[in-house]
Parts: sequence; C-alpha cells; structure tokens
Amino acid sequence: MTIEDFGEMVDDSHGTVTLYKHIRSKQTDFGQSICVFQEPGTEMFQMNATTDSRGIITTVTVKIFSSLERMMVELRGELGRMSIAPGESFYHLSDAELLSYFI
Repeated sequence: MTIEDFGEMVDDSHGTVTLYKHIRSKQTDFGQSICVFQEPGTEMFQMNATTDSRGIITTVTVKIFSSLERMMVELRGELGRMSIAPGESFYHLSDAELLSYFI
C-alpha cells in the first residue's frame, strides 16, 4: 500500500486524525512517514507507517494507550521528533491543534 492510499484510508475512517506526514527527500520515495491517532474518548491508539525505496509502506507501528495523559505526552513527543528529523513535513498539526483533541 502506498502512503497516499494509507492516508485516504485514514481520512475515510471515523475518528482517526492525521498527526503528520513527513518526507526525508523530495528526490526519493524512501523514508516517507505518516502518523495518525484515534480521537480520544473512543479507542486510544497511534499508528506510524514508513515507506521503502519504491514508496510502499513496509513498516507499521501501533501503540495502544490506557490513559489520555500518556497518549497526549506520546503524541506531543512524536510531533517534536518529527520537527527535528531530516527532511520536511508536508502536513502536521500544531501543538495547539493537538491539545484541542484532549480538552
């Protein structure tokens, strides 16, 4: 599955929010990543997916949370790690937008 197909699937899924989409280099399909999470109050999880050199997702990591506080801390940390990663973010929530899901 491509990262675009994954993003469309997430967009069609009720309550799932894209935290960020990141690309290491515009010259290659390798290293694209996406992070999504389920809106708090329902199931609490985060999914990260990354691509190989063909632009196909090869790794998906899922974290399941048992508390809203832990989920918020993890997602804020994920935004921070993405902001210092090589490459560029072509979409991301701001910290304020992320926090608004937990109010």
